[in-house]
Amino acid sequence: MAQDVATALSMSMPEVLKAFGEYLFSHLKARHPAIVDSFNSFADLIISIDKVIHVEVAKLYHEPNLPEIDAKIIEDGFILMRYNSKRQLCMCAEGLIFGAAAHYGVDAKLNHAQCMHDGFDSCLIEIKYETPHG
Repeated sequence: MAQDVATALSMSMPEVLKAFGEYLFSHLKARHPAIVDSFNSFADLIISIDKVIHVEVAKLYHEPNLPEIDAKIIEDGFILMRYNSKRQLCMCAEGLIFGAAAHYGVDAKLNHAQCMHDGFDSCLIEIKYETPHG
């Protein structure tokens, strides 16, 4: 189905998955606002994905088949995320990150430093972000 969407929209599969991830963040926020609202910042949400958000998602959905995500703040404005999933939906994860950034009014730039689609065991996604001032 995703390939049909990509063809119909003249988009690549990674572009479709990234767009879906952005949509998915807003959908999940609308359905489960208390989870998203429990985080004070973009960085707090990102570093809590695996240990907090995925735990809550697993309570709400039967067999959600969630990826393993380890995210650490390297320095102010820089998070390093390791992503691992048999489904290899790292582009959807990128879209979710952009959706979260938009929610918090953060300007985020991602660098997919290593990718499972290139034969690596996991993806490394560098997230550089600036929080709004004022």
